[in-house]
Amino acid sequence: MKTFFLLSFVLFNSFLFTQHKHSKYVGEEKRSIKSLSDEDIQNLKEGNGMGLAKAAELNHYPGPKHVFDIADVLKITDEQKNTIQTIFKTMSENAVRAGNKIIMKEKELDSLFASNSIDEQTLKSNTEEIGILHGELRSIHLIAHVATKKILTAEQVAKYDEARGYIPKAETKKHKQHKMK
Repeated sequence: MKTFFLLSFVLFNSFLFTQHKHSKYVGEEKRSIKSLSDEDIQNLKEGNGMGLAKAAELNHYPGPKHVFDIADVLKITDEQKNTIQTIFKTMSENAVRAGNKIIMKEKELDSLFASNSIDEQTLKSNTEEIGILHGELRSIHLIAHVATKKILTAEQVAKYDEARGYIPKAETKKHKQHKMK
């Protein structure tokens, strides 16, 4: 019986060992731009945040889009609303522009690899430019959060954090009481 289990164990493990491990990238070779999913391209074209402003969002710097989503909870004034609309419009226009540049550069890089015409210098300059564009895109979103916070009251920021689930209601009440003293 021991021999049977030992032999089964050895055969099973050798079977597993000989199986080829497929890459997690299987299917992505069919993408129009190999390094970007359809969702990535759509987000870049629309100027969506894609988590680029997390450093702001999670440190009490509200995003203009999300402020609109909960404007009634925050009780934003007409003046605040107009300013936030301007911030959002500027952010969106700049993000779309930067996103389209990223798509273009990624497509160019993909094309160089596909045509087997890439060299180290071209690779280096293209990836550096793509990195700069990603930095610009992130900065665009972060700047919008900084600008939005400047026009909100401390109470509105606390309500925003609560509504977004970042702080419990009890902490919001403490925050309000502390500000009143």
